[in-house]
Amino acid sequence: MRKSVFTILTICFVLVISLKGYLRERFLREGKVFEKIEYGEMDWSEGIIMVSGTKSPDEVKQQTKGSDKAKARLIALEQARDLALRNMILAIHYIRIREDVLLKDLIDSGHEEAGKRLEDFISRNIKEKVLYNKDDSITVQQYVHLWGEEGLLFCLQDIMSFGSKDFAVTPQGETGDDLVGQEYTSLIIDAAEMNDLEMSLSPAVLDEKGSVVYDASFVSAENALQSGIVKYIADRSMIPKIEYVDEKAFLAKAKTIKDKTKIVLSDDVVRQLFSSEETFPYLRKCRVIIIAR
Repeated sequence: MRKSVFTILTICFVLVISLKGYLRERFLREGKVFEKIEYGEMDWSEGIIMVSGTKSPDEVKQQTKGSDKAKARLIALEQARDLALRNMILAIHYIRIREDVLLKDLIDSGHEEAGKRLEDFISRNIKEKVLYNKDDSITVQQYVHLWGEEGLLFCLQDIMSFGSKDFAVTPQGETGDDLVGQEYTSLIIDAAEMNDLEMSLSPAVLDEKGSVVYDASFVSAENALQSGIVKYIADRSMIPKIEYVDEKAFLAKAKTIKDKTKIVLSDDVVRQLFSSEETFPYLRKCRVIIIAR
């Protein structure tokens, strides 16, 4: 498997460089946020990358000219598996790390360690399911997790700078004098109307001045690696299903989007959210939810 991964990685490295205008299309399903790309799907709500590859024994028999049916099915299975693996590598290359930085950009720029970790990650953590279709073709479905103990975020954690900054209480302005320090146990950002928002492994929240008030550098590595820096959902109906959301959740409306992945909140909202340091432990646990459509 490792040799196969290395070979396909080499082929995909060339393919990725040539793919300038790749497809990204967001869609919703059962309250979850998905992203359709040319090679598969990304479930941003659960943190799963899903791809597939399909081959027919009849195609194999035509290519090999003489293979019996049993051998043709075995070859078709391996070819479907290799095709799915190729799609997985391409999909992972195009995961957005932050803003305009894709994983492929790190590898292209000479970040050799990222490439080695990616190869090892795929070898150890890819899961698959084989489907034998009615038309006699064979489909191999493969998936990997973005976070969790076997997640992609684990092999990229050294570039995330987890926990390198501390939250601070925001001074009250003239319009915020009536905001008494209050504890909030989670942050829910409604960005459903922000069509230019793109999902990423490391999104950020800004105030109106452009200062970062929440990103990977403020959170606990342990929590981020287990559940992601934020949780994307498709609508408010999913909120009650999130176990840590209670009556102390803070609901904010996104003001605008900057650099595709950064959500801007109004200064008044930021002052209220950060009016008490009692909120900080919850934010460090990555209790931030983004409603995206």
